Amino acid sequence: MNICIVTVYNSINCGSFWQAKALGEVLRNIGIDVCYFKRKNDIYSSSFIGNQIKTVIGTFLKYGVDCAIVDIDSFKRFKKEQKCFKCIGKNKIDTVDMVLLGSDTIWNVREKFFYKWRDVFWGKCFQKDKICTYAVSIADSMCELEFNKNDYTEYVSRYKNISVRDDMTKEFVGSLTNKKVIKVCDPVWLLNKGVYYDFIELHSTEKYIYLYSFAKHDENMICNIIKFASNHEMRVLSSSSYAFKHDRKAIEKVINSPNDFLHYIYHSNYVITDTYHGIIFSILFQKEFAIIKNGKNKVLDLITDFNLEERVVGENCDFESVLRKRVDYERINKLKDKLVHQSLDYINQIVNDFKKYEE
Repeated sequence: MNICIVTVYNSINCGSFWQAKALGEVLRNIGIDVCYFKRKNDIYSSSFIGNQIKTVIGTFLKYGVDCAIVDIDSFKRFKKEQKCFKCIGKNKIDTVDMVLLGSDTIWNVREKFFYKWRDVFWGKCFQKDKICTYAVSIADSMCELEFNKNDYTEYVSRYKNISVRDDMTKEFVGSLTNKKVIKVCDPVWLLNKGVYYDFIELHSTEKYIYLYSFAKHDENMICNIIKFASNHEMRVLSSSSYAFKHDRKAIEKVINSPNDFLHYIYHSNYVITDTYHGIIFSILFQKEFAIIKNGKNKVLDLITDFNLEERVVGENCDFESVLRKRVDYERINKLKDKLVHQSLDYINQIVNDFKKYEE
């Protein structure tokens, strides 16, 4: 059996890379031949060369040549690491047995990229009886989707099986169909964490905090991170230039690529993040971490599902009280393992249903 995954496998986003790769590996582990649907990069894509050049020039002008070189190296590594994906175009899509939409925020029509390619990411351009979804999210685009609800009702009516990643997506999709909508986990949790060790340099003696965030945090927030690091004789490593600009001596900008991302989280003493996959991988590697709220639904949903409120840094930016309190991984892993089990059951179910249909 062969399955084509429709997702953002080639964006300049570590979380998107790993969710795409993980879902493919999970399917291969049960004997599926996997490929990914190839799209043309355009001006709205982070992997579009013009956007990368613009980023490097902007970084150079604002933060200097050293930062710009880090960006160039990051883009090069992304391109190299993305070669692992076997892709097919629209001319070969009829040869696959199933089209699997997901995971990630591919239904986030608030973003111009996903809105432009909505016929692909919502499956309109694929054969009706071949479409299933896995861990898809609408992110924060509920208002935009409600405005064109009839169109999305038609899209969803074509799916054989539906699973989503968060409660808001489940609520919205459930309002479009009488079909069962199942909530599942991000695919990176479906693989044993040992699988990721092949992509990590397993020896490191550095003591550091990994700040994985691309938002523009205020100076007070950054100063408190630096203060915490100084008090504990640690460096601060960041994949973003925004943090780097506050104190170039206290914060080191590092390469942002899928493998480097794993390396820096795995070897960190602490992780500070406002991203969904920053939290997901911190939990996977059982790190002590702090969450900076960004108002995004996918992060808030994760906080609620795993009762992570005590990991959230408040307006007082008290990183000391959050990071020095141990994460209760016995409790979190019980919740995670239950969700992983349900998610694997769903994958096995849709695969077996298609095999019976083919017979």
